[in-house]
Amino acid sequence: MARFEEGVAVLEDTPESVAFATGMAALSAVLLAVVATGKKHVVAVRPLYGGSDHLLASGVLGNDVTFTAPEGVHAALRPDTGLVILETPANPSLELVDIARVAAAADGVPLLVDNTFASPILQRPFRQGAAMVLHSATKFLGGHGDAMGGVVAAAPEWTTRLRQIRAVTGGILTPGRPTCSTAGWPRSPSGCAPSRPARRRSRLPWPNTGWSGGSSIRGCPSVIRRV
Repeated sequence: MARFEEGVAVLEDTPESVAFATGMAALSAVLLAVVATGKKHVVAVRPLYGGSDHLLASGVLGNDVTFTAPEGVHAALRPDTGLVILETPANPSLELVDIARVAAAADGVPLLVDNTFASPILQRPFRQGAAMVLHSATKFLGGHGDAMGGVVAAAPEWTTRLRQIRAVTGGILTPGRPTCSTAGWPRSPSGCAPSRPARRRSRLPWPNTGWSGGSSIRGCPSVIRRV
């Protein structure tokens, strides 16, 4: 798990990351962390992944949510706003949102960006003002379609809280899953690189890693069993 977390942090250019059993477990931990700060209000930019939208709308984790379009973020802020959340490209509509513009409109309120569909090979939200970057690692980070997981990349201010919540809520990634999630990450000078499916989607070279496009599945139990 440590290698997976370190690898995602490198790819997203964040100090740390925290792995979870699923993407929804990761989002749930973030929402609980926000409630724990005493600021339970969340501004959510639509469209979002359906599961995320439903979780926010349900209020089951104690959050009070205002849904808005990107241009309405600043007007939706309240004194008790603890988080702004967006997803770009959105699942499944692929609508795009200007991350830097929303970060500026958030006016210092932490911004969470769901980067699942783009992956860090196409964008790094932390560089554009996001406080946290979320992935459903079940999708493009895994690359092989044989692993479930989630991860949040952020600074220690958030990762410390998220690890505490992960420990007491049971959202821990199982031991074999990190190996499968990183099975498509070839060795490179930085220690990791994106999966081959992500590379094919982008048609772009991966910067500053020396990645040559190779792939390895060694050590992934599910793949070994099938072979």
